[in-house]
Formats: sequence, structure tokens, C-alpha cells
Amino acid sequence: DKTSLDITWLKQGEETEDIPLDELLENIEEKATNIMNAVEKLKKIFG
Repeated sequence: DKTSLDITWLKQGEETEDIPLDELLENIEEKATNIMNAVEKLKKIFG
């Protein structure tokens, strides 16, 4: 069935880490900025 999602990768062992939402959002924003910067560099290289 192509509509089912395999989310087993979400569980990586028994260890979990509680991260405050504001810290999680900050991490996501940082990663998004890094991705945007990398895309801009690639655009400059490949035109």
C-alpha cells in the first residue's frame, strides 16, 4: 500500500531527549538558514 508511511526510523533506540519547543524551533531555523545558504552557493556555481 503506497499510502502507508514508514515512521520506524523515528525511533532510534530507547533514548529520548526532551528539548524545549523554542530550542527546537531555533535549531530548525538554523538548519533552514544553512540549507538556504548552501542552495545560494550552488546557484552561483552552476548558474
